[in-house]
Amino acid sequence: MRATCMKVLDKSIAAALSAIEVYNKPDFQYREECFTILLVNAWELMLKAKILKDNRNKVRSLYVYQQKRIKRNRCNVPLTIDITCAMDRVDINQIVKDNIFALLEIRDAAIHYYNNMPLKYIVYTLGVASLRNYCRMVEEWFDRSLSEYNFYILPLGFTYEFDTHTMLGLRKQPSALANLIRAITENQTTWQSSAENDGYHFVCEIQTDLRSAKKFAGPADLTVRIDQEADAPFATRIQNLLECYPYSYYELVSRIRAQKDGVNSNDINRVIKDHAIKQSREYSAYVFRNKAQQDKHERNGTLPIGTASIYNESAVRFIVSQLT
Repeated sequence: MRATCMKVLDKSIAAALSAIEVYNKPDFQYREECFTILLVNAWELMLKAKILKDNRNKVRSLYVYQQKRIKRNRCNVPLTIDITCAMDRVDINQIVKDNIFALLEIRDAAIHYYNNMPLKYIVYTLGVASLRNYCRMVEEWFDRSLSEYNFYILPLGFTYEFDTHTMLGLRKQPSALANLIRAITENQTTWQSSAENDGYHFVCEIQTDLRSAKKFAGPADLTVRIDQEADAPFATRIQNLLECYPYSYYELVSRIRAQKDGVNSNDINRVIKDHAIKQSREYSAYVFRNKAQQDKHERNGTLPIGTASIYNESAVRFIVSQLT
């Protein structure tokens, strides 16, 4: 018989997949609202599944108690804990909590009144990060990989306006939305400078470089028409690998030692190996000598001897956190 915690986990995954399906629909007028509600529900169910697992599938571990008695609703059904209480009962990284709290704020407050461009972009960046955190924690807690599903939401459409919101601009927004944007921005700044994220994410932003295709010196990597009435299509330029991973191994070691006194190369190499840093595009990328080597690696995993790796700042922060 399937354990209760796994049944609850199945419902959680179903909610997360429903959130993704709703978000990825080409024309859906209530996209961000439904996505946020379903994603928060997925998190709550997953956290409750973890509590059940830790308590030998005893459903009573989820009940709300009042003076040592189970609290019930008007239909005499036992009440269960909410998502904030569930987060307090499990071991969860603070950056994951902050991400969920931000989604809760959108669900409980601003999303009921406002639906404009700033909110759409915030929901996207929070949602991508939240899904990445969700997949990782399902695998760590339940040893279940979600690789069988397309567990990602599509990038924002070209109809979105990517505005920079200054303090002056925020004053023009409704107060609840302005406060929400301000709080999320402050959290984002805090976590960007922190080494305690342990590889989890608060937001995942997208960066695009849009320009006329006529301005490319050579053929573009990818050309996408935005407006059929425009004289020239626009194109997105794929970011250079070194812009994403600017550090060599020796630069990586140097930056880690600058933050962590007394650490040696063996300690750093151990973290790189134990956490498969070189195999994760979140932290590292291989530098192939030619396209054939890259194609062969992608096809069967073969890695030529002497292939170098390059790293980003996230790798520095993660390794420092592990050494700490």
